Amino acid sequence: MKKKELPLAILSAISVTKQLLRDKVANNPHLEIISEDLTAISIIDNDPDSTFRFDVESAFLMKNDRMPVFRLKIKPFSNTYIEAETLNVPAKEVPNYFEDWETFIAAYNSIVLTPEDAIIKTNQERFLQEFDIVEEDSQTSTFDLQQQLYLEEYLDNAIKIIEEFKKLPNADIDGLEELTNDVVGIKNNITKDTKKVVVNKLTKFWAKAQVVGLEVIKEIFVKYITELTVKLITGQ
Repeated sequence: MKKKELPLAILSAISVTKQLLRDKVANNPHLEIISEDLTAISIIDNDPDSTFRFDVESAFLMKNDRMPVFRLKIKPFSNTYIEAETLNVPAKEVPNYFEDWETFIAAYNSIVLTPEDAIIKTNQERFLQEFDIVEEDSQTSTFDLQQQLYLEEYLDNAIKIIEEFKKLPNADIDGLEELTNDVVGIKNNITKDTKKVVVNKLTKFWAKAQVVGLEVIKEIFVKYITELTVKLITGQ
């Protein structure tokens, strides 16, 4: 479908709503836009263990008053219902539904159920203090091409290092496999994620690696910290 095949009222509502959602995602390192077309946009909780998502599937005009309406699919739909729910919502109410969903994600992220969760959370906060990007465009811009190519190389090396650790006696195979999955997730989105989102994912990856073992974090972070800082933080 092309934009001049749609009523102007729908196009205007889509433009305003999608930009609002993009702005919210840009300011939330835990969310990620995974697809977008003329009338739809899909946003996910970027935790590798999460299936939570907020989808704007389509837009249309109500027959009676010709007001723009969006078809949404939201998971979780409420704090008592974890499955996805599909519903039709007036355009002006979409931000309210998104803010509710965003609140649910934040609430989930704030809950610590195990000592390991608490350690990972603390580790990540420390890495963020050391490695956070404070550039004005960090929430709206991606890394440039050379930085993305460097990141790809770094992540490929990280996977090789993790695979070597898997061969060792008494290796924490589950923990190492989770690290591999995290690396793949970061790599698959480095051309689309903002700088802030990439750094959030990297710091969580390093936080988990530190829990798996000191030798692991030394090989995938400590040995690279100077180079990572130069390439990604100072942009040299």
